[in-house]
Amino acid sequence: MRIASLAGLVLCAAVMDVMIRAPANQRFIVAFAAGAMQRGPDVLAALCRHHGAGWLLVPPSTQLLTVALVAGMPFVGKLGPGIPLNRNEGGRVLIRMMVLGESAPPFRLVFERVGYRA
Repeated sequence: MRIASLAGLVLCAAVMDVMIRAPANQRFIVAFAAGAMQRGPDVLAALCRHHGAGWLLVPPSTQLLTVALVAGMPFVGKLGPGIPLNRNEGGRVLIRMMVLGESAPPFRLVFERVGYRA
């Protein structure tokens, strides 16, 4: 049973690796991170509409470093050692959704579990 379980994890990791390496998916990941780090929700909402997404799953704040790295945010060096962000840095739509649980129209909070919000 353990071998089958490990084989499934390896297969899943291989599929994810292929997906991440695909140029179209890389562009989407970067576009999502950039939209998520805007001050308002407009860019992120337009991206969701463009891709036909009816839901936005907001990851827990423990994933903020990853999104900030992909978006190339200048405050990323503060996140690893836990240095507080200033109001300007923390005023990004995804940060407000992750950390404060805010809903930024057109997004509204309808689900929350183990740090994930939708």
